[in-house]
Amino acid sequence: MKFAVGLASLPISLLTCIMNIPRLLLSIVAVTVFLSLFQWLYHGGLIADLYAATPDAWRPMEEMQSLMKFMPLCYLMTATGFALAWAMVTGGDRKGLAKGALFGLVMFVFAFGGQLLGAIFQSFPRSILPWSALGGVIELVLAGLIVAAVYRPKPTA
Repeated sequence: MKFAVGLASLPISLLTCIMNIPRLLLSIVAVTVFLSLFQWLYHGGLIADLYAATPDAWRPMEEMQSLMKFMPLCYLMTATGFALAWAMVTGGDRKGLAKGALFGLVMFVFAFGGQLLGAIFQSFPRSILPWSALGGVIELVLAGLIVAAVYRPKPTA
């Protein structure tokens, strides 16, 4: 493995040595699109009434609407971390869909732990937590399946 001189170039050099960058980018796009659609369907549709029943817990609708422009960036950042973690943990080997689902489940445990911590200190409605957990499990297991199906190891020369 050849490393470039200088700390700033080390991570990029390391990543390009071990990762299939085109497949990684495709995984990031696929997971970003999936997260956007899932969040819209689940939170904006299926459980929207739960949010509507607790209006005092949320920002005013006008304020939330003005902040929606940042959502694509949030989905992109989440998908990038998710796909990078998959590629780095698997070492570029095809691990199969079952491993992708398990990876998504582990990522849910990590993410939901943070959400529970936030619920302790914020006025997050406890009635929504089980539904948030259910959606989170489904969402991240499916994202794990997507990244496992899309990402491929770097071709050997």
